[in-house]
Amino acid sequence: AEYMGEEFSRSCVMASQSSEWVFMREELENSPSVRDGVTLDEERNLRQQRCTLIRNIGKKLQLSQLTIATATVYFHRFYTRHSFRDPKYSQDDVPIACLFLASKVEECPKRFKEVLKVAFEVLQRQPLDPESDAFREVKKRILGVEMDVLHANGFMLHVDHPYTILVNTAKRIKTVVSGFSEADMKTLVQTAWNFVNDSLQTTLCLQFKPQAIASASLHLAAKYIRSDLPQKCGDSWLTMLGTSLLDLEEISHGILDIYQTNGASATDIALQGSPSPNRPSTP
Repeated sequence: AEYMGEEFSRSCVMASQSSEWVFMREELENSPSVRDGVTLDEERNLRQQRCTLIRNIGKKLQLSQLTIATATVYFHRFYTRHSFRDPKYSQDDVPIACLFLASKVEECPKRFKEVLKVAFEVLQRQPLDPESDAFREVKKRILGVEMDVLHANGFMLHVDHPYTILVNTAKRIKTVVSGFSEADMKTLVQTAWNFVNDSLQTTLCLQFKPQAIASASLHLAAKYIRSDLPQKCGDSWLTMLGTSLLDLEEISHGILDIYQTNGASATDIALQGSPSPNRPSTP
């Protein structure tokens, strides 16, 4: 059945994000797509484009940011097992299948016809009559892709995200830093949240655990809002973030690389520009 909701999510293997899904950069640079002749730049662009598609469809379906993030992680994991040049998979079918699956896992399921209707609107395609043979053919194809996404993810459907860690870390900072107001914390958290959202366009979720991404997003957000938190905290700043400076810098550069493709310098973006032209609000 296409609409299984809570029963579906509970029946699946809900294993935590494990070391199986943390890769070395060298491993990702030798992906199935690269071995198939896709350049690293081409693969990065394809990932960003399809992650944007997931976000746009998800927002139009009024799905939570958590659901969109889970779908995006499924998508990135899928392409550690498959090539973008695999003729079996339409590059639009995979994002749709990931989002449909994530909506069930995160217990906010949508009927397939609603997902496909919105997806076709976003893709600017002619809508299909749900009673037509063409619709049934597309449904069959995408549900087949959904099963392949399940297999590619090793049936590990529970995804740990940085969001809760980010908020809890900011609260902990607030308790130990004098003069750090509630308004300051909200600004820091919202800015960091935007950076986490945008990091999903990259493979950072495949290279680092959620703790590191949350910490790097807070570190970057502090720079962006010109906060003096790192100076006030001194050596304890890294201790509170719980992440090495090397990882903070690598993740920060990975996030800023997204904006540099638009011609702005990393420094300008971090200190002056908008972290994202499309800022989903915190749920």
